[in-house]
Amino acid sequence: VSATTEGNASQTIVDLNTKTDDNSNSDTETNIDVNVEQGAVLEGELVRGNDENDTTLTLPYVAENTTTGEKYYSLAEAVNAASENDTVKLLNSIVVAEPVVINKNITLDGNGLSITSTDAKYGMWVKGDASKVTLKNVEITAKYYALNVNSTVDLTIENSKLNGWAAIYMFNSSTGSTVTVKSSVLNGVNNYNEVFGTIALQAENLTVIIDGDSTVITKVAEGKTGTQYALVCNAYDTDANGNMFFNMELWNKVVATYKTVFPATVDTKTLIDGGYCVYENKELAGTVVVGEHNIIDVTATDATCDKAGTIAHKECTGCGTYYDASGKVITDITDSAKPAHCDLKKVDAKAATYTEDGNIEYYVCNSCGKYYSDANGKVEITDKKSVVIDKLVEDTSKDEDTSKDEDISSPNTGDVTLVIVALAFVSAVAAGAILSIRKKGNC
Repeated sequence: VSATTEGNASQTIVDLNTKTDDNSNSDTETNIDVNVEQGAVLEGELVRGNDENDTTLTLPYVAENTTTGEKYYSLAEAVNAASENDTVKLLNSIVVAEPVVINKNITLDGNGLSITSTDAKYGMWVKGDASKVTLKNVEITAKYYALNVNSTVDLTIENSKLNGWAAIYMFNSSTGSTVTVKSSVLNGVNNYNEVFGTIALQAENLTVIIDGDSTVITKVAEGKTGTQYALVCNAYDTDANGNMFFNMELWNKVVATYKTVFPATVDTKTLIDGGYCVYENKELAGTVVVGEHNIIDVTATDATCDKAGTIAHKECTGCGTYYDASGKVITDITDSAKPAHCDLKKVDAKAATYTEDGNIEYYVCNSCGKYYSDANGKVEITDKKSVVIDKLVEDTSKDEDTSKDEDISSPNTGDVTLVIVALAFVSAVAAGAILSIRKKGNC
């Protein structure tokens, strides 16, 4: 049996061990053990030649270095052969028995294909000298952690899907790393009766940014009683028998100064329940910032005329959550004392005149400018115009218009002359009549 490759025949990809009987013939079954390098495709094409003892196993290429044009039969081999800043592209979906190790600055383009790990822990392991790594167009599935990060790295995950108990696990050796997730799915499924998270952070000074086009999934497998948070800052401990277990007390003591930005669509309740500070991210629309609470002490404030006082308390500068002195979350910090107006001035009532407005009696606070109807400042006058009494308006309804009467009773100049002449004539006639009568009397 011989092994051939597609392209570079000088490259050894698999070792074939043929086990046959000495008296074998064409009907005898031939068992072939194939030892495949990590990252190689397990399925190949078995072709029988003209000679019954001549059988060829042909393996397809697994990866290509698009920077150099070289093709490989193993993803591990392609990564190992890559130079700094090269791009390695997956050509076939693969199943690996060990995590794919990224220990240099490269771009891994999954080409829309998948990497499935049968390893008990990791699917992909970023470690060593890797300081700038990009994963894109790939789906990675693992039992525990789809992506395990053990170096300080600027990591970008784009258009990908990570499936595992934790999609991303930032170990303590990843201190100072920045992880940016774009248009991807982080799928965390809890198959255990423990507390864990889709994103698990164990290092300090981490920045994890997940854009608004990404999705963070938290799910507990059917029949399991564990809790799956979108984010956990966790710690493991070892029991007396040397077994690793999740220690909640250690978790609470871990100091991690990290910043995580989640899509606004993520179930922020799981983050808040996990003890994280969650608030709207004004720098990246559609996302929220998740991190540690920055809690400060706030002193009590006295009530003023327009604002109630507050009690002494603690407050997170990020999300604005209030706490009492013991650290218990509280929702109301208002002082029960009623606000008082310190400088009320009485405005006496003033009658309105024909030239000036008047006003009712009221009180005005020189501090806040509000109006009140009482000397104690308890009853506010919200409509300030209501204190004004409009000035008086003179009543002109009795002043009649006599212009027409004057026209009728006052004749024109020509008319007056005629009247005078007529009166004179009448007077003369009357006098003559009187004179005539007197003469007759003397006869």
